[in-house]
Amino acid sequence: MSLTLVVGAGGFVGSCYADHVERDGHRVVRAGRRRGLDVVLSTSDRLDAVLAEHEPDQIVVTAQLADPATGWLLERIDGPRWLVLSSAQLASSVPGPGHRQALIHERLARSRGAVVLRPTMIFGRGRDLNITRLLRQIARLGFATQFGGSQLVQPLHIDDLSVLMEQHLANPSTQVAGDLFDVGGREQLPVAELLDCLEQLAGAAGPRLVLPAAALVVIARAASLGGLRSDQVARLIEDKVVDITKVCELFGWQPEFLPLRLEQAYSEAEIK
Repeated sequence: MSLTLVVGAGGFVGSCYADHVERDGHRVVRAGRRRGLDVVLSTSDRLDAVLAEHEPDQIVVTAQLADPATGWLLERIDGPRWLVLSSAQLASSVPGPGHRQALIHERLARSRGAVVLRPTMIFGRGRDLNITRLLRQIARLGFATQFGGSQLVQPLHIDDLSVLMEQHLANPSTQVAGDLFDVGGREQLPVAELLDCLEQLAGAAGPRLVLPAAALVVIARAASLGGLRSDQVARLIEDKVVDITKVCELFGWQPEFLPLRLEQAYSEAEIK
């Protein structure tokens, strides 16, 4: 029976993955800074003790790579049994706060042999701030707000990401040591089309509020929109898609069809 140590198990991705592998019969040690986890990591010595005691087959790191405090954790990496979660946002032409630090930490993780995943928009299990939040807003307001519309997105359900991460647990091959994989959902589609699907699921009755891309460019240059930073506004109109051919071929992975995952997300959102 394999053992996975999940660092950052108090967060969305970490907790969902820990639950996933546990349901599949693997042993899990949940670690992080939050109280109530199996292990509360307060110092590097504490992590060293946990690694020595449990000798995990897989160590998953879901901590924020933009956080300078993540460095001491990544310095413990000793090969491809480590799986580090990054973000496809690092490929954006509009860098946000912590962008440089996150890239440095990515390079550190890869130099020590970890496998690094860069997922796109993650959603599902009623806990994300992407698709689930949109569904709840549309259900509450009766309409959707569309920023731009032609830009492409590639939503990734947390269950599909968890399946891929478990494939890594089964095959922490040295041939992928230090490699970087872009990860996204099965389909790429325009934001406007995604909102069509969400409006149908949430039963939206009102007309959609559309902010054209040109208007967003002006807003991004001038001031914030609803508390968003200018760089966040600028990224709203970027394509957010990746090529998943490499990761699918190497790990034998294939995410589920998006319409099925969107229906699942609506059910998980528990909208009344």
